[in-house]
Amino acid sequence: MIGAPPDFRRVVAIETERLGDLIVATPALRSLRRSLPQAHITLVCPPAIVDVLRGWDAVDEIVGLDANGDHVERRRIVAAMRASAFDLSIALTSNYSAYRLGRRFAARTRAGVVYGANLAHSILAPVFLTRPVRVWIFEPPADGRPIAHRAEELLRVNAALGLCATAGPFELPLAAEDREDARSRLRELGLDRPVVLHLAARWLQEGWTARDVLALAEALRTQGPGRLLLTAGPSDTECAAPFQGDGRFTLLGGLRFREWAAVLEQASAVVTHDTSAVHVTSALRRPVVAVYETTRYGVQSQQWAPWMTTSRVLRKAAPAVTAREVVDATASLLAEVSCA
Repeated sequence: MIGAPPDFRRVVAIETERLGDLIVATPALRSLRRSLPQAHITLVCPPAIVDVLRGWDAVDEIVGLDANGDHVERRRIVAAMRASAFDLSIALTSNYSAYRLGRRFAARTRAGVVYGANLAHSILAPVFLTRPVRVWIFEPPADGRPIAHRAEELLRVNAALGLCATAGPFELPLAAEDREDARSRLRELGLDRPVVLHLAARWLQEGWTARDVLALAEALRTQGPGRLLLTAGPSDTECAAPFQGDGRFTLLGGLRFREWAAVLEQASAVVTHDTSAVHVTSALRRPVVAVYETTRYGVQSQQWAPWMTTSRVLRKAAPAVTAREVVDATASLLAEVSCA
């Protein structure tokens, strides 16, 4: 740490996007807490993900704010944030909404990552941020150069402010009762350390159908290295539809976030498309096979890769090819873990 500014007594961190983005921001938030142990740190995020970091000791307060929600409620929350007299705001999301909220909260210093290759970002940065940290990413990656992980980008903001920028693990607070409920649930299903395949809607892109995902699951069930468990969220109904009533598979759907995360923590390995499940699994330190779309593989597989956990990263291909690669990658992953 270069030396924490003594006047950052009230800090607001602003996340306006998804669950996975919030998990990826936890190393930067933890470093922020290390730098400013006496500061009051408020996290603002969409109401749908307020409970993700509930009880986490790196922040003092979590406020739910829907940047596109009810106008009256939004104005009430913004007024309360302005009254907090923040010394520092950090945009955890690189978009107009997060940049703008920092200014609407009247934070004295406003920082965030700005993508220099994005013209809109370059124009908006000096309007809303007093301390923009420029990052250059091109698609495809220029000259094969490595791309920084999104967690590392956020840590650069800390460094630019003279704060701690330690690249620690993702964090996700789970209570003892969450873990016991997950163990009990799996015992009832007769499962011990299953391989989990998460049925995300993003599987159904680049020409894949729900039947292709069914074939992938069947390959994991019959050829994989362990008992298979399927999970699906409320937005994944199309992907999960072929498994309904199919006695060959065990599907857990409709779980609340903490229930789902606690189940993932009990997995021997998790197989998932490029979704929040990659980052939740990383936070839980479980092995993960992450599959990324071909069209943006060069960027996404680096910027949003698994973090500080044993992993395999695959480029999505034809369904039959990907099924073989996933089975092989899962077996290889578990062999590596068992030898560690």
